[in-house]
Amino acid sequence: SLTNISPFALSGYFAGDFGCGFTQEFTISWPTGVDNLNESYSGITVYPNPASTQFTVAVDANTVKGVINLIDMTGRVVASQVANSEETIINTAALANGVYYVTYVADNAEVKLKSKLVIAK
Repeated sequence: SLTNISPFALSGYFAGDFGCGFTQEFTISWPTGVDNLNESYSGITVYPNPASTQFTVAVDANTVKGVINLIDMTGRVVASQVANSEETIINTAALANGVYYVTYVADNAEVKLKSKLVIAK
């Protein structure tokens, strides 16, 4: 579930052609963290969440080899890194704020983790 801080309302008038237009109102709230979608393997941890410039994927000694993918909300892989040690740090400094999916795929092609990660700078 998402947790939010200080939601606020916005309203704006959008002008169209020939003097027509409409008013749109909406509320904005900023997520401060998300729960994992499917932590199918308890030996893998993603932290910190939310992340600002980097995040760490920590795995137990029996699940060291695999690939970590960071996927944006359009389904595009924006970062991918081979995991060869118990902790792998992924730099997110060049990525935009938002919600991303983190997947960890073991060498045997079994997906061990699907998680959401918030990047907030």
